[in-house]
Order: sequence, then structure tokens, then C-alpha cells
Amino acid sequence: GSLITGLGFGNSSTTLGHGLSYVFSNEGFSHGHALAFTTQYAHKFNSSKYSSRFERLVDNLKFEKISLKQNISDAADLILNDHKHIDNNPKPIKKNDIENILKKINSL
Repeated sequence: GSLITGLGFGNSSTTLGHGLSYVFSNEGFSHGHALAFTTQYAHKFNSSKYSSRFERLVDNLKFEKISLKQNISDAADLILNDHKHIDNNPKPIKKNDIENILKKINSL
């Protein structure tokens, strides 16, 4: 299963949700836990038809909320420079967009 998943990611790449997750993972949240929240906000930002599905999933699984300790502006700079993920995003993203998303996640 993980081989097929890895091949899929290798061919399709990842986007904003992954880029957002790393600043939370760097503060001790597991990658999957961080992705549970960052992916739903990335889908909202990208106007994805799947955003409500991700939101329901996180609510139903009752994940513990995540919160960023570092400065939001500094975290946004790190994310914006993560070209591997941000450049693949279907919608262009600016620093203030990232800051707004991080603030929303922090206010959960």
C-alpha cells in the first residue's frame, strides 16, 4: 500500500496542505495530525469541492486541535519558500493568504 501511495505522490506531487503542515510538524505535531487540519484549510483556499468532506472527517475523528507557537509571519515565510509544494498549488498563494490560513488554524 505505501509503495503505491508513494508512486502516486511522486507522479502527482503535493500542494499547499503539505506546505502548511511542516511548520506544525516542526513543533512536534505528527505529520498526519498536522495534515488533518492544514489539508482542510488548503481545500477551502483552493475552492475545492472536497473541503467540506475533509472538515467532517476531522470533526468526526475528534482530532486534538493544533496551534502554532512560532511567529505567524516567520512561519509564512518558510511556507512560501517551500517551492516543492507551493508552486504545485492550483491557485496562486501570497504571504498574506498563508498568514490568514495559519491564524484560522490557530484560532480553532
